[in-house]
Amino acid sequence: MTTPDQTVVNAGRLALAEIIRPQLLEASGDNRFRVGAGTAVGQAVAQVEQVEDLIQQGALEQSNVNVAHEMTELLTTQRSYQMNARAITMADQMMGLVNTIR
Repeated sequence: MTTPDQTVVNAGRLALAEIIRPQLLEASGDNRFRVGAGTAVGQAVAQVEQVEDLIQQGALEQSNVNVAHEMTELLTTQRSYQMNARAITMADQMMGLVNTIR
């Protein structure tokens, strides 16, 4: 880890594992998983050999989200919501007019 004064400090080692059979894992909450009951750890998980270049500090991971598509979906949803809100407002106004005519 790099401190604010740019000193590099070894904060420990990170153990890496490869999930061989994800169907043997069960959710334990907070985006965490554990090996299910009655399953040996070696059946679901394999240890990854130590590779120095596998993890880089300060590197950005590529996202699998298409920002242009998501923005288009956001605008479409926003317009749909706005149209539905206007329809409800108009229906409410018409009901008010009907009630005043009676």
